Amino acid sequence: MDKLRLDPAAADSLAALIARYPNVERVICGHVHRPMFVRFGGTIASAIPAPAHQVALDLRDDAPSAFMMEPPYALHRYEPGVGIVTHHTYVDAAEGPYPFYEPEGALID
Repeated sequence: MDKLRLDPAAADSLAALIARYPNVERVICGHVHRPMFVRFGGTIASAIPAPAHQVALDLRDDAPSAFMMEPPYALHRYEPGVGIVTHHTYVDAAEGPYPFYEPEGALID
């Protein structure tokens, strides 16, 4: 994915433009098949995963090209005074939910 990224000079220009506007809450883009976040232009840039397979998370420079069947989605909710809160969840059912506390109120450890 990094080999196809925005040209560094263009990325610098975009970051400078965004930095001129402190009201920019977040830069959100998609279809990169892996959720990623980075500080960019004085805010946060979020790459939101595609609703299908994801690129396997392997940060080695020589990592093989591979994918995982873990289709997620992101839900963005804007609240005045708070800003954008993003929730990531997965489409496939997983075990749980499991309680954090016993019925009497004690933390399950």
